[in-house]
Amino acid sequence: MLGGYSGRPKFYTSLLEGIRSKVGDRVQVPYCEGCKITVGGSWNQDLVTPSYPEDDRKQMQEAVKVAQQADVVVLAMAAMSRPRGRRGRSSTWATAPGWN
Repeated sequence: MLGGYSGRPKFYTSLLEGIRSKVGDRVQVPYCEGCKITVGGSWNQDLVTPSYPEDDRKQMQEAVKVAQQADVVVLAMAAMSRPRGRRGRSSTWATAPGWN
């Protein structure tokens, strides 16, 4: 997983790609995003556009439906932290998109 302090590694894979690569064609791996942290661009840009709460709620409802049909659920969650004060300080507050 990439985070605010991690930079961009030379080689990486997403959680979904890793699972699908490991199990191959032996297992169906349904996927539903749930909600977004940002809209467009990248989480590591200076200008961050938060996702739309109504869209997040709809996507989370769909993710619950997909999860209810699965034998196993892998849930990856992240919180969006926003700097308080000057840039570069570690004091933050976090919210979970879709739950606010």
